[in-house]
Amino acid sequence: MSSTLTETSTFTASVITPSDGDDVNASSISGGLQPLTNRTRYLLENAVTAPAPITFVRMVPLSRFQNAGTGNWKRQYALGVSYFSCLNANTENVIGEIQLPDGATLTQVRAGIRIFGGSPSVGMKLTVGVQTADKTGTVGPSTSALFGTAATGTTSTSEQNPLSVTGSYTATADTKTVNIAITASDSASGAYSDTLSWVEVTYTSTDPKAGQVSL
Repeated sequence: MSSTLTETSTFTASVITPSDGDDVNASSISGGLQPLTNRTRYLLENAVTAPAPITFVRMVPLSRFQNAGTGNWKRQYALGVSYFSCLNANTENVIGEIQLPDGATLTQVRAGIRIFGGSPSVGMKLTVGVQTADKTGTVGPSTSALFGTAATGTTSTSEQNPLSVTGSYTATADTKTVNIAITASDSASGAYSDTLSWVEVTYTSTDPKAGQVSL
């Protein structure tokens, strides 16, 4: 008649197995199953849970960004501060590339921008794409946005306003290169310029050292 083994939360030191010449009966089998049953209960009750993801907020150096158009985005310096500017009526991109830590999940990208002379119907845009690495280097960037597109408000402003896009993208060893693109507004405004002052990324990782790696 079958019976149920009683579990004990103990990591039993040894597991008994039958040897040649032993009686073939229930006890010869249960003697080996009991230690395994005990170990299973012990491991269940003492299982190490995965660490909770840590949120990292990092600034992306503007040195990572390059003009992707005909040169209207220009690197500028004023009072020791570096920024990019682009004359309006030029819907060109300035693109920055970052390398996410392996296994990290990108959740948000923010960019500090100013619009000068923008019309109510247009504005600067922020998009996030991804390119993948293969055995020979890189492929991409992707033509489709990773997080979609976020536009600014509907009026021109001389104040610095953040554009923000959110989503969820987990990096692997072959897909951790992320491209951040800022598109100038397309309103004609003469000598006024759109500017990009800072870019910030937020990502999560279970590795405490993920906040120390170079983006």
